[in-house]
Amino acid sequence: MRSIFCIHLVSDIFARLAADFRLQNVVRYLLADDVYIHQSRVNFKPGFRGKE
Repeated sequence: MRSIFCIHLVSDIFARLAADFRLQNVVRYLLADDVYIHQSRVNFKPGFRGKE
């Protein structure tokens, strides 16, 4: 599995984030417009390894 679509519908954590008025208010302020979820997705990728 590489991606999960509609993550806000299948994960309680992402559903709470999407419904959080504090986060919504910040995004509304930054965009100067109303906001809604058009698409949500989580992509699984291996961790980035930097040099020590």
